[in-house]
Amino acid sequence: MEFGAFLDEIGLDPLSARAVLSWNEEAEADECLGNLVSICRQAWSRTWRLYEEKGISREVFINTFRDIARWEENYRERTGRPGLSNTRWLGNHLSLRLFAVGALQYQIPDEDCKVFTLYLHIPKHADISQPSVDESFSRALAFFKVDEMRLVCSSWLLSDELSSLLPPPSRIRSFSARFTHVADNYERRQAEERIFGALRDNPADYPVTSSLARSARDYLVSGGRLPVTTGYLTIRR
Repeated sequence: MEFGAFLDEIGLDPLSARAVLSWNEEAEADECLGNLVSICRQAWSRTWRLYEEKGISREVFINTFRDIARWEENYRERTGRPGLSNTRWLGNHLSLRLFAVGALQYQIPDEDCKVFTLYLHIPKHADISQPSVDESFSRALAFFKVDEMRLVCSSWLLSDELSSLLPPPSRIRSFSARFTHVADNYERRQAEERIFGALRDNPADYPVTSSLARSARDYLVSGGRLPVTTGYLTIRR
């Protein structure tokens, strides 16, 4: 796999890919662009070799490292420049501690657990419809070669407050209902970041770009808060 083809397959923006391919370490002083170059090169060379040695498919490799393009897009939207600032998170991907299997991401925890446990993450724009989630869960059991696993998820998508703003057929509500909810963190404003793109001090200033954004803004203006909720789910073959 050529480096340029790798950048294309993970969905990196063409202009950002061009900046990566033309990077000159001695001439460039942009640290975040250097981060992007370093992460891409490590994934393409070292991590791909590890995948091959372990017999992990190219599909899972490309799907996993599409996260580079997502976080690069996030950085570019904030700054207007290609680059990466969230390198610590992507270290999980480089060290084979996180894999994207189907629509969802599965992270191996640092601590040992009595029951095989993974942290579950939902990438931006992930398809969380019931068929898509069921497929991902089934493939994850096969990928990790287990008959049962516990999934722990901390996300704004699990918030009961958010579900109350959505109609019953909502994919978000259906996804959230799969989990046993155990804790809410009202200090993290992940929901506002994801729904509106950036945090604002006055919720009345949030733009309305969808029915969810309108409902969320009205709820926040009225004094409500949208937490990050932690829940768990056990899946079996």
